[in-house]
Amino acid sequence: MITAQVRDRETLAPVEGAEVTIGNTSLINPARPEGATGTTNADGEVMLEVATYNRLLIRVDHEGYGSVVAVGDHPAVFGGGDWFGPTTDEDGRRSRLEIRLLP
Repeated sequence: MITAQVRDRETLAPVEGAEVTIGNTSLINPARPEGATGTTNADGEVMLEVATYNRLLIRVDHEGYGSVVAVGDHPAVFGGGDWFGPTTDEDGRRSRLEIRLLP
C-alpha cells in the first residue's frame, strides 16, 4: 500500500479529485505487478495497493492542473522484501508519495 498525497505546489493546499495512477517501469518483466488507480479525497489523499517495486510510473490528472507523469522509487523500497509491503518506510512512517502540482 502507498498513500499518494496531491498538493498545490504554491499554496500546499490539498487537491481533491485528482486521478492518480501508479504502475511500474519494467517493460521486460513478463510477471510485472499490476498498477492501481484512484481519486484523491478532500485531504488530497488516495491509498493505492501497489507492489513495493524499485521504480514506479506515476501519473496524476486533474482538470485544473492538467496531467503530470513522473518516475520515482516506492518510499518503502528500502525496507522489507514483501511483494505488497511493507506499508511503512524505514523510520516506521506510513509509505507516502507527495506530488505537488502547478496550475
